[in-house]
Amino acid sequence: MPAAGVLVKGDRLIDADANKYIKIKKVLVLGMPMTGTNSMHAALTKLGFDPYNTNTAIANYKRDLPLWNEALEAKFLGVGPKYGRVEFDKFLGRHDAVIDAPCAYFAEDLIKAYPDANVILLNWDADEWLEAMNSTIFNTQNSLANNFVVKNDTEFFGPFLRGAELIREHVYGDMGGLETREVYLAHYNRIRDLVPPKRLLEFDVSRSDWASLAGFLRLPAPAGRFPQ
Repeated sequence: MPAAGVLVKGDRLIDADANKYIKIKKVLVLGMPMTGTNSMHAALTKLGFDPYNTNTAIANYKRDLPLWNEALEAKFLGVGPKYGRVEFDKFLGRHDAVIDAPCAYFAEDLIKAYPDANVILLNWDADEWLEAMNSTIFNTQNSLANNFVVKNDTEFFGPFLRGAELIREHVYGDMGGLETREVYLAHYNRIRDLVPPKRLLEFDVSRSDWASLAGFLRLPAPAGRFPQ
């Protein structure tokens, strides 16, 4: 018998979830947030994919935020079994591509779950990325109001900020300093080690065009400029 308070398969939110519609994941965009993810989301959509991103999670917050927190707690705190292919199929089943947070924080798990998927790393200068994160996401997470909101809003902001807190504590180190910069670089090097070169595209949305992305995905390049 499991110890009291320990989640096992069958007791989790994901086990009770009703979704049975599954699309195989074809593209995993696993670069960090704030690296051109909105542009890549628009590009993949134009190429015919249906990507899951942060906005998808927010639009479906009543279902998705509790599931992400369950996945984060399993990954970082050991609360219940980690999410793998079965769980991601169910959770993200209506989408054939993933991009942005929180998916990027499950990079190794998603690569293992979908070994045939193409992987894209959105590259950005580490110092510019850190500056962008400090002026937006990290600035918000450092707000003194966060603790009040987490305790008093159990529907949206509470679960959203709970997930952000887990990511801050277990991903970003000092959150905003040199340690966070090293986390960023290590994340990219880890994915380069895990993914065979033929399935990996390193892409800079500020410099690249349709040809490299469409060629990598074996699709015709659309007309017009790459989304910015």
